[in-house]
Order: sequence, then structure tokens, then C-alpha cells
Amino acid sequence: MKRIFALFSAALFCLGLSAKEETVLNLIPYPQSVQLGKGSFKVAGVAFNGDPSLDPLSREVISQFASRIELVSGKTNSVAFPAGLDAVVAKGKATGFLFMLDKSLGEEAYTIEITSSKAMVKASAFPGFSYAIQASRSGGLLAHPRRHHPRRTAFPLSRIYGR
Repeated sequence: MKRIFALFSAALFCLGLSAKEETVLNLIPYPQSVQLGKGSFKVAGVAFNGDPSLDPLSREVISQFASRIELVSGKTNSVAFPAGLDAVVAKGKATGFLFMLDKSLGEEAYTIEITSSKAMVKASAFPGFSYAIQASRSGGLLAHPRRHHPRRTAFPLSRIYGR
């Protein structure tokens, strides 16, 4: 009986060593697809830029999200909707948070692509931008401040599609 217990204990120990730690995002509403990468995008003090043709409600929800990031990180974020943003994005030179119109997406659909230098949010209308920001604020993407760095915040590198 002692041998069986010892073998069982050893097997459980080996299983525990081979199990990978899985990152689970608690996004609400949960998107259709989530792919996580390694690394993070530090959001403290980054610029928030949006397509200049965004409607007033989308602009407002983006500005509120920037204010929330400021509150959590302790650093000021700029918010702008500059002309010519499409060209900068097309050249791959845009950084920070980018909110772009994508008319190929449904009204409530959105995509979020987070790299080490930018978070690109695309939607075709206010509901899509609203859902993307709601998912980001739900606690799954915005990393909690660390104890020894209370004002440090980051988003995990990821690709997210919601509809």
C-alpha cells in the first residue's frame, strides 16, 4: 500500500511539473477569438489617436478609456483625432493606442491587435469601439499594477476578434 501511495504521489508530482501555466483573460463580453503572445505593451503615458472621421460617441468612449488608463498608471495620455492618421498607420510608423474605422467589420464587431509598440483597435461603428473598450477595461487585458511598481501597467501582446 505504501508503494502504491508513493507511485501515485510521484505521478502527481510529475504531472504538476509538466503542466504549463495558462493565461486566461477574463474579458466581458468575451470575444469570438483570442490569441495571446509573449511580452507586453506598456500603456502608461502613451498617445491615443483615432481616425478623424470617428463619430462623437466613439470619440467620447475613447477619451474616457484614456482617462481610465491615466488614473491607473499615474501618467498623462494625449488624445487626438489627427488628419492623415491613415497614412501614418499604412507606413507602419504609428505607435500608442490607435482607433481606426474598418467598414468591412459588422456594426458590433471589433479587432484588437496589441504589439510591443501599439494597440490597434478597429471597428466600423460606435458599438464595436464600445465593446472593444469594454472588453479591455473588464480586467482581462489591463494588467494589475505590481506591488513593487504600483503605477506600472501593460497589456499582453495579443490578437482579439469580437462580434
